Order: sequence, then C-alpha cells, then structure tokens
Amino acid sequence: DGEIKYAGAVAINGKTNKLLGFLDEKDLDGIMWIKGQGVGGTVKNYDQKTKKLTAMSVDHLKSEIKPV
Repeated sequence: DGEIKYAGAVAINGKTNKLLGFLDEKDLDGIMWIKGQGVGGTVKNYDQKTKKLTAMSVDHLKSEIKPV
C-alpha cells in the first residue's frame, strides 16, 4: 500500500559480538519515535473495548532524551 516498514532487527553486543535479542516491527517503530528519527505518517490503533480503529496523522517528530 505504498508504506515502508521495518520487518525486524537484532541487537548485538558490540564488545562480544553476541546476539542479545530480536526486535519486531513494533519495537523498531517505538525506538525510532523515542530517538526522534521516525518519519511522519499514520499511526493506527485498534481499541478492543469499543471495537473501533483509530488513526492519527503525524507530520513530524521531535524527541529529547535526558539521562537520569
């Protein structure tokens, strides 16, 4: 449908080169949004209580990470 999606990824320890785990499409989307590197588009959500689909349009992202 003209959408670009990340299908998945793996996390690898840079020092030991050992596999840490797998990331699915939703995990990658979340990381991209947290880091502010995602692109605009449509966010779709299905509400199980109301049985309705909700969609939001995102024009741009801005994120700031402050270590605690």
